[in-house]
Amino acid sequence: MVDRDLKALGARLTRADKLLVKALGHRMELVRQVGVHKARNGKRIIRPRVERQRLARVRAWARKYGIKNINCVNAIWYIIIAESIRLQIDQLQGGKGKHRPKG
Repeated sequence: MVDRDLKALGARLTRADKLLVKALGHRMELVRQVGVHKARNGKRIIRPRVERQRLARVRAWARKYGIKNINCVNAIWYIIIAESIRLQIDQLQGGKGKHRPKG
């Protein structure tokens, strides 16, 4: 009985992981679209004020949804923001970046 419960919970975790990765993929597609807009309109890629505001919203959502370790959320979002910036810089340079994503 316990093993069956653990297996069911594991399957639910797998589905949650898939949803997270799918959402991240969707976010990165939006980042690419933002990059196109920034390039066309001469906007800066790195905008610290906007990034601080985004982090503040994410922290508030984390608290709302019961995440106790805000440092964990911060770390994850710093990685997401860094990858978003890297994608936009690569895009601006015509996709010449060494770590250009395929697809």
